[in-house]
Amino acid sequence: MGVVHGADVDVQSLPESVDWRDHDVVSPVKNQGKCGSCWTFASTETVESMWAIATGVLQELSEQFVLDCTPNPSQCGGTGGCGGGTAELVYAQLAKYGGMPAEWAYPYMSGRNGSAEACYGLPLVPPASRNNVSFQGVWLCVDSCADR
Repeated sequence: MGVVHGADVDVQSLPESVDWRDHDVVSPVKNQGKCGSCWTFASTETVESMWAIATGVLQELSEQFVLDCTPNPSQCGGTGGCGGGTAELVYAQLAKYGGMPAEWAYPYMSGRNGSAEACYGLPLVPPASRNNVSFQGVWLCVDSCADR
């Protein structure tokens, strides 16, 4: 037996591997274009997948929001924006903001011109309940995945 999130689990019964694409919890491959934004794509995909595993809803979220609205004053992993950053910076900002908008509400544009844009849309307007994807599909609460 092993412990997973505080529960006893027979780890011997777990599959050797899981292809999460077969479970509809991974969004399609995306193109970062001319921008060094791999850190935003990786972080956003992680949140998307965590949300999909917890709720059964795969919501594509905004890499551009992460790119534009995640400062990197200490230059961790790069200079910020299209110059690089880290997942830790992203998760700290998302916790501070309480969520992030959907891709359709804040679309990715930096791949075209190779630079980040000015952050807009703050403060985010939270939905009535912090444990759902609502507000016309533009809101996702980061802390909801941790609650499940």
